[in-house]
Amino acid sequence: MMKIDLHCHSHFSDGSATFKDIVKLLVNENIKHFSITDHDFYGGKLNAFFLPENLTNYRGIEISTKDYERNKKVHLLGYEFNPDHKRLKEYTKYYFNLRKVNSINIINRLIKDGYPIEFDDFAYRINNNLPIYKQHIMEKLVNKGYTDRIYGGLFYDFRKQGVFQELKYISYQEGMSLLKDIDALIFLAHPAIYNSFDVLPDLVNIGLDGIEAYHKRHNENDIKLSLQYAEKYKLLVSGGSDYHGSYSNLPGRLGVEVPDEYIKNFIKAINK
Repeated sequence: MMKIDLHCHSHFSDGSATFKDIVKLLVNENIKHFSITDHDFYGGKLNAFFLPENLTNYRGIEISTKDYERNKKVHLLGYEFNPDHKRLKEYTKYYFNLRKVNSINIINRLIKDGYPIEFDDFAYRINNNLPIYKQHIMEKLVNKGYTDRIYGGLFYDFRKQGVFQELKYISYQEGMSLLKDIDALIFLAHPAIYNSFDVLPDLVNIGLDGIEAYHKRHNENDIKLSLQYAEKYKLLVSGGSDYHGSYSNLPGRLGVEVPDEYIKNFIKAINK
């Protein structure tokens, strides 16, 4: 067994850690293979001087899609893709701007409703062209003492009241098409979380390469079922913590234990 992390998030999306922070944590956890897979956003490959010689970084992204027939989320992980592809740049720019408009609407509504928040609170993210997520908004309310944690009663009240609107995501078919176009190695992320196992046959038919069997929120039965599907459809197997740092409602450390053979097969497929 080897500890790896092929699914974690940085401050370029809804993670609290910078690239440098993540590298330090990876070294502390003795993790050799990792990928930063921000939501619908590619923050660039880590500069070589950030990385110790024995730490290998794989270019990554997590694409948020939906199965509209079954009305469920389907998240796809892409690895070692072409970051300069026009379609990827158009996609990430579109969702960056969509999130920006959505966040402005949320902040304006909270200001109107009398919450102690203002746009200057997000000056760092705005000035550095970083997307604003609901976690960043809730963090400001925590800092101002309006609630004691990000995922507390106030967060879920906002959801019920429609303050936090879900973005309109592309279909999983469109997501697969995008990832195929940019030459990514494609994995289904955390299938047990969104119960997306029933989408697997179609995903395989349109080019899925692997399944994320090992995940911090997968129990033994989830892993077993994922591995059964991997064997049935001849899929690669990966693992990741889905680390979001302090913005997670399930705090934890980087890394998951994955059998060596799956890691070797992943690296072999990446290097083809």
